[in-house]
Amino acid sequence: MVSSLTSLFDEAQIRLSSVIDEIASGLTRDQVLALLTEQVMALRKNIIEAKRKNIDRFKDEEELKEWFEAQFCEDFVVHKDVKGTHKTIDKNVYIDYVLFPKAHLVAAGFESCHLGVEVKYFSQEENFTHKTSTGIWQAISYNDCGFIVDTEVVDLGFTLMFSNLSFCHELELVNNFGNLLQNDLVLWQGLLQLAYYARVGNLAIFGDKCNFLGWEMLLARSAFFSCKIENHNKLFKKSKHNLLDKDRIGNVDAH
Repeated sequence: MVSSLTSLFDEAQIRLSSVIDEIASGLTRDQVLALLTEQVMALRKNIIEAKRKNIDRFKDEEELKEWFEAQFCEDFVVHKDVKGTHKTIDKNVYIDYVLFPKAHLVAAGFESCHLGVEVKYFSQEENFTHKTSTGIWQAISYNDCGFIVDTEVVDLGFTLMFSNLSFCHELELVNNFGNLLQNDLVLWQGLLQLAYYARVGNLAIFGDKCNFLGWEMLLARSAFFSCKIENHNKLFKKSKHNLLDKDRIGNVDAH
């Protein structure tokens, strides 16, 4: 079956190359590329629109927060709507959650520190660039704040973004049409790469909102801790690489 599909793909590729050569006669390379890009964008738009009709999506931040609290209270002590102060400009702030790992998680190798979680709902269809960039910056700024937890001021070891894009099915709905000016997925990945240098990561979810199969904490695209649920058992895994303690001040390539 696999060899049959491979053969069909190879034949289609040969036919497509022949058609492109025929169309390209008399056109410049840029004109040919523009024609092909237009077709790719149209196809990707159709695919995404079809997916948007069939996926059970989150509606807002409140729904995301309810889901988050129900799932993460088993592994973390969850403090909600925590007040803090920015250390440089003495401004009061509030973060959605400050978490502290429970004993079984620390025993599995999770760092014994407070971590922040900022919850955002990002519409894949509207104002994506502004919302995602300001959301990431908000999370970055919290790492320079002290937060009051049980009357004690604590620093965050790191901060995580949790959003509807934490779910792979919703991430697939982000515009990715093939044109650099219409590729929100590339923008999102770039923002997460930048956030990594400021100790801000992304909380990714295995499964979907109705079938929770675990979580993974990512810095850029590298996982530093994960939890997978198999046969109702949780399997914890810590990265072999210490991603959290790297020096990211100044020229990071020099460290």
